[in-house]
Amino acid sequence: MVVLGGGVGKKIAVGVCVMEKKVKCGSEVFSASMGQILEGLQAFGEFEIVIFGDKVVLEDPVES
Repeated sequence: MVVLGGGVGKKIAVGVCVMEKKVKCGSEVFSASMGQILEGLQAFGEFEIVIFGDKVVLEDPVES
């Protein structure tokens, strides 16, 4: 997790790795349970969800 921003109002970035073949096509459609988890995190207003797809999961080095 990474804390974004400086003082008041800072958000915590939560990275989610997804395999595109396991996620419905379209704009970030997850299983019902995963959707509920991410919606719950975003409802607090303290978290920013960052989605990593196939390319990042399979090809990019860990350091990037």
